[in-house]
Amino acid sequence: MQKRFDSYEDVFDWYSTNSSIVQKLEGVTRKSGISFMQYCCLLTIDGSDCATPTSIAESLSLSKSSVSRTLKSLNHKDLIQKRYGESSDQRIIKMFVTEEGSKVIKDVNSKLIKKEV
Repeated sequence: MQKRFDSYEDVFDWYSTNSSIVQKLEGVTRKSGISFMQYCCLLTIDGSDCATPTSIAESLSLSKSSVSRTLKSLNHKDLIQKRYGESSDQRIIKMFVTEEGSKVIKDVNSKLIKKEV
């Protein structure tokens, strides 16, 4: 169901509420050493059998370039691993969460369950 706005005030109220929630979530994820966007990417990769940069961008409604920068950072932190496609097409890159990445997901999830938001 799509949100209907009756006035500009409704739009600003909605934006303010969402911004406040994201800021609180950002605070929780930062305690685990990642941004909220990185956490969203980790969850998307972890929940997929075949996560590609394109599929992650589509799932999160983000630009490919934004996801690419986020994945580069996650890879640099050894939270994800890139695996290149079979010999037939090396252009295909699949993402997988590493053991360290799984630990970070569990850490953030436990903080969210404890309502550190």
